[in-house]
Amino acid sequence: MFQTMILPLWGVIDYIYYQFNRLQLVDRGQENIFRVRVTTYRGKPIYMDDGEVIQPGDLLLKIHLYNYQLMKQMCHLDSDIRRALYVYQAVEQSLPGLAQFVFSHPRANELKGVLGVTLLNRGIKKLGFSSFDIESDWYRTWKKTYMIPMYCICHGQFKLSQTRKLEPKYVIMSKERLFERYLKQ
Repeated sequence: MFQTMILPLWGVIDYIYYQFNRLQLVDRGQENIFRVRVTTYRGKPIYMDDGEVIQPGDLLLKIHLYNYQLMKQMCHLDSDIRRALYVYQAVEQSLPGLAQFVFSHPRANELKGVLGVTLLNRGIKKLGFSSFDIESDWYRTWKKTYMIPMYCICHGQFKLSQTRKLEPKYVIMSKERLFERYLKQ
């Protein structure tokens, strides 16, 4: 009930966020839950599981979950386990489209991989992602400031004890791993 009342407002906020951040849909048909933009990585070097190293100045495709679309589709789900499974499956089903998007991108040769920031970082290794802590206190706090209310809206409840444990993390996958696992040619 709470989610359905807040969804129209969230739709307006999401539209503004989409425009302000110059995001691009991976799939105009809205089957894919990723929205993306090219970004230059500015953090410390990241040494990934597959041997790739992400250096400051490297180009990455920053991935954003289409949270408004997910919320619309999940508002009827009544358990946290079902919601988590739904998001996991939506990400898994969207990764082949993301791989094709990167492969076809005009700057594909320059892109080193895909990068996201999320509170939802359990089970990401099975999908091929690596997870890393966000070093910058300012950036981590900024991400928590809007991610935790969004998390609470998705779950229809606010439990301070639960939200204190939530920490945003970088989730990263090298282009090579993305292509190896998900590109269908």
